[in-house]
Amino acid sequence: MLMRKLSILTIFILLASPLAITQANAAAPKLGGACSKVGSFGDTPNIRYVCAKIGGQLVWQQWNKPSSNNNSANKSGATTSQSGTSAAFKAPIPITLPIAKSSDANAITFANVLTRISDIPTAVFNKEEALIAASTLQVIPHDIFIAPALQSTVTVKSVSEMVDRSIKYYAGFQQGSYFAVYVYNKASIAWAKKQYNSVAATRKYSAVKNYHDRGAQDIESACNGGDCNGNNAGMISGTNEGYINITVDNANHPFIESGSIAHEYGHIVQSAQWDGTKYDNLNDLKNKTYPGWLFMGGINQPAWTICTGTLEGYMQARSQQGFNLRRSGFKNLTAQGITNYLLYSSTTESIDVNGKKISESVLPPNPIFEIGNSTGGLATEVLVAIGGPQAVMALHALMANGDSMDVAFMKVYSTPWPEAAKIIGQVIAAEYAQTPPKP
Repeated sequence: MLMRKLSILTIFILLASPLAITQANAAAPKLGGACSKVGSFGDTPNIRYVCAKIGGQLVWQQWNKPSSNNNSANKSGATTSQSGTSAAFKAPIPITLPIAKSSDANAITFANVLTRISDIPTAVFNKEEALIAASTLQVIPHDIFIAPALQSTVTVKSVSEMVDRSIKYYAGFQQGSYFAVYVYNKASIAWAKKQYNSVAATRKYSAVKNYHDRGAQDIESACNGGDCNGNNAGMISGTNEGYINITVDNANHPFIESGSIAHEYGHIVQSAQWDGTKYDNLNDLKNKTYPGWLFMGGINQPAWTICTGTLEGYMQARSQQGFNLRRSGFKNLTAQGITNYLLYSSTTESIDVNGKKISESVLPPNPIFEIGNSTGGLATEVLVAIGGPQAVMALHALMANGDSMDVAFMKVYSTPWPEAAKIIGQVIAAEYAQTPPKP
């Protein structure tokens, strides 16, 4: 069994170095405020901050103390605080809102995006790759478990690279306090459950208030009734800790490049916008808060960059996933039909396969849920082209903090959401007219 422990030696070195001393004689630190030395700390009565490099700038970020237990193969830092948040937690946003209007004459905007459709993919890939390159890798304790039967072709190194790029992509946003990744095939389901149960025992999940054990169940459900090419992720009730299940049942193991790891980690980050210790059912809260297109597309589109790292790879992933309606039956590929999907995408209202509004949830068994990765991904791509990748994540944080989609969107983009949705619908309809998607 291979298992990778995320070392926290660097943190201990910082704690013993001059960089780790609290900055003295300076203004009280605040989230997103300027700081001067990476690794230095600033304290307020309720929150400790650490100076981090985010997007090329040194800013204060909330400090989540990492695990101090790194002595044996099966000890995953059980002494780490399972909250990782303050009593009055509010999801942090590392950028200034609303996003500033670009002075670049070549910038893509809501006003010109319909004439710049062909420029969108390259612009988005460049912005996302630049964010990853500029971000400091945050120390988030995690374990990677790979089934013995897969260890000759799936390596800890390859999985770790995807995990690290995912963590860097979401730098500055709350990302939880611990997670475990399980990579297995159908024959290894029992093995994966055993690893999960070992982690659960080590981290004392059964002692957590509101704990409900669904991790082992999700390991089996990821195989989709025997077809082990599915994946899922979840949070441990009563904590800010999660798990990612990646199943593999083919020789090429395309999940490394397909975006599965980054996609599922994105769901962990979506959940981390709340303090999980305060809720009995965080997954249900997440479903009710995020529009269906954003819940799936908002984390699927970034995976096209995170798990490829090249424009060629991005374009291939985009072609395969952005233009695949996944047997949803969605027929109305007009601008109005797509706009309706963006506007009516909640647990109380959605659209039917003809693009008409209905009073039903966008979640399964509604087949429209299946276009979240594709149509929702392309909608996210438009928003990244206009405002950058962190603007989309800011929508998640604002809604977790209590804003509606309309309010959050205005705070981020200074544009009414219905107006923006109409423009995005036109962009995607034009894309689908030029390259008809797989039904």
